[in-house]
Amino acid sequence: MGIINSEVDKKVVLKHGSVLEKLKLKAKKNPNTLGFLVIGSVATKTHNEKSDIDVITILRNQKPSSGIKSGMVDGIIVDSLFFTYNIFVKSVNSVPYLLHTLVDSKILFDPENTIEPLVSKVKDYFAKRPQLVDQWNLYFKQSKDIKLRTGCRASNNGKTIIDVWNELEKR
Repeated sequence: MGIINSEVDKKVVLKHGSVLEKLKLKAKKNPNTLGFLVIGSVATKTHNEKSDIDVITILRNQKPSSGIKSGMVDGIIVDSLFFTYNIFVKSVNSVPYLLHTLVDSKILFDPENTIEPLVSKVKDYFAKRPQLVDQWNLYFKQSKDIKLRTGCRASNNGKTIIDVWNELEKR
């Protein structure tokens, strides 16, 4: 979707952009929000009309300290991951290989400039490890192919992203 070449493409960009803007405004209004990022196909501008929107919110504090919420906004599925800042920092410093989705992320809100240095650290980590990038890209390609064939968005031949994380943890 890098080049918008049809009315359908324009509508998709506008609709997803509109929903993303609503999500960003909600994050900005929350004084507990330190950062807000978009990941996945919307971040890379490869989404289509059936694509969901994947976002990450970094919070000052929260109980529980991390999690995933899924919902619908204006007919678009939104998967929202959240982490406290402390959990995010620990993850970047101890398990950066699990954070590949940050490589193509777009930071939409970072008023204290606390998130960008951490995202840059993850990007640098992967820039130095092309074999690990290849593994992630293979997983994402297989997952995308399955989604296209089956319409299922939950797994990759029974392998979820959690399974991939667990495999990487063993190394």
